Amino acid sequence: MEETEEIQEVAEVQENRPGILSKLNVVIFLIVVLTGEALIAYYFVPTADEVAMAQSSFVSNGDEDEILAEPDGSDEELKEIDMEKFSLAVPNVTSGTSWRVDFHLWGIIHQDYDAEFRTLFERHKHRIRDQIRAIILRSETADLAEAGLGLIKRKISARVNRTFGKSLLRGVVFSEFFPYEQ
Repeated sequence: MEETEEIQEVAEVQENRPGILSKLNVVIFLIVVLTGEALIAYYFVPTADEVAMAQSSFVSNGDEDEILAEPDGSDEELKEIDMEKFSLAVPNVTSGTSWRVDFHLWGIIHQDYDAEFRTLFERHKHRIRDQIRAIILRSETADLAEAGLGLIKRKISARVNRTFGKSLLRGVVFSEFFPYEQ
């Protein structure tokens, strides 16, 4: 009788313990899920070349700071236009200090757009200066310390082009860019 009870207890324990088939089902499920995620990433995440192509042909919809399509032209046909000097104090909330940023901004345009750019720049001069200040003030200290200032340059170009309603500005160049902590 005791042997029968022991056999029943062993049978109950074996029934409650997961078998190799259930463990295999879990492994197969994980493999299927991971393979599916890898396939989705492969087909839907763009490559670096696709991102670059999309970025160069992207036109702003007016909602965010985005890159506008640049006009065609060779480097020989480009011209630099003075967009004035700036001197701004940028507060750093995390450290409780502030940064002083002094720079001279130059716009790069196609020489055929010179007269139109100068007219629009004079008409919207104060709004453009205000937008440039806002971009610099909202920038992170890492953006200000970046060697090429690429993000800030793209934001300024997009804002100016959006203000003009045309894609006249191909880019901006900083000269005398001096950020220093106060």
